[in-house]
Amino acid sequence: MFSRTSIIELVKSLRLRTHNEVEELAIIFDFEEAISGQYIKAKETSIVKFLLANPDLLGPNGANIQYELLEFSIKKYKSGINFDSFDETFPELVNSLKKDGYEVVDNQ
Repeated sequence: MFSRTSIIELVKSLRLRTHNEVEELAIIFDFEEAISGQYIKAKETSIVKFLLANPDLLGPNGANIQYELLEFSIKKYKSGINFDSFDETFPELVNSLKKDGYEVVDNQ
């Protein structure tokens, strides 16, 4: 599983900008009850706390939710107009994942 730092950086990489985006993510990954807070940053923190408290939870596709959220983040990033690669845009996440023994290869 990912370290605390990787989980924090993973949630940041989701680039949640609206309450609707937070709610949609919670519905997709089935953790609506874990979302709390009035502001986006507070809701992001509640997601981090939920992931830290449930390291073995499975996502909607049957794999670990942390892995599935990383895949979701990469797909979301690739679907937008971006001039830099995922690892150039989120170096803190990529470096933290490397320390955890993982590597983002070809933005996958």
